[in-house]
Amino acid sequence: MFPEQIPAGARTVVGIATHFEELKASARRLLSSFEASRRGYFTPTEDLLHMALAGEHFQPLAVYCPQHASMLLTGPAAADVIHRTHRPQTV
Repeated sequence: MFPEQIPAGARTVVGIATHFEELKASARRLLSSFEASRRGYFTPTEDLLHMALAGEHFQPLAVYCPQHASMLLTGPAAADVIHRTHRPQTV
């Protein structure tokens, strides 16, 4: 690899890592839906979270998660962090 290719290679690695995080978040949401389907109902927390992320009745306003950002996030950025960090409840 030539020195001028290093920044492009680093951007590629970061882009792939971001894509994998998005895939993992999608898999968690899918698993959460399967769990609710298996149980036959959403827990109150799951119900509120699904409504917020779907934009039904209200929107998430802000989220602070130092592992994902050093500041308070709002709007789509907040929803993205909520999607990526949501862990389905097991009952």
